Amino acid sequence: GICVIAKDVELEKKAQEQRETYIATLTHDLQNPTLAQINALDLLLEERLGTLNEEQKNLLYLTKDSCTYMLEMLLSLLDTYKFENGDYVLDIAPCDLSKIIEETCTRYKRLLKDKNIDVATNLDNNAKNLISDEQFIRRILNNLFRFTINYSFKNTEIQISLKKESVDFVKVTITSYGYHIPPKTLNKLFEKYTTHFSKYNTVGVDVCLHNSKQIVSALGGYISIKSEENKNIIEMILPLQLIEEHDHD
Repeated sequence: GICVIAKDVELEKKAQEQRETYIATLTHDLQNPTLAQINALDLLLEERLGTLNEEQKNLLYLTKDSCTYMLEMLLSLLDTYKFENGDYVLDIAPCDLSKIIEETCTRYKRLLKDKNIDVATNLDNNAKNLISDEQFIRRILNNLFRFTINYSFKNTEIQISLKKESVDFVKVTITSYGYHIPPKTLNKLFEKYTTHFSKYNTVGVDVCLHNSKQIVSALGGYISIKSEENKNIIEMILPLQLIEEHDHD
């Protein structure tokens, strides 16, 4: 009986590895056509192929937003696979966290406009200069900002602050006003391949949040989400300088 159980466990483990390899391969292969779609839409929106009216532009912007979201999902899935298999490399260099935050806000200005959401930033210049992986930090902020917009009420304000948490760490806080997240759900937000917001017609949230937690941990930081009545607060702490023990090759 013990031998049969051991064999079943080994077969299940092998099947799981095959499924994850399939997902990673499929995700990687889908990136190129998705990028091609985004580039083609940019050409049209820049009116290099002819003048567009406002209705046509709005339709193309909506299509581009969908393609961009798909790309972010694909990258998160691929990152998740890489992190779980230790197959990732951090590109450590000086970066401006304040600039990254501002550019993230600009990137989602259409989503913000659709829900009539304002953004107020309070960014401490003494906390903006990091030595870290800029690409991964951008990925985290994109994931968190889209999550925040999705679950914010219309006609509200998102507040983003950046300040020094201590001599060696900085803290990014994103405060928004929207759907209350129950404690039971909060505990599961960073789990992989699950969603807890089906009643709001949004899927795939936790893939990006799970990936964000993986990245923050690799960068030597910490991330958490708190929820009060109609108020959600995301806190992310990052080291000013990534130390060698967190550099993974």
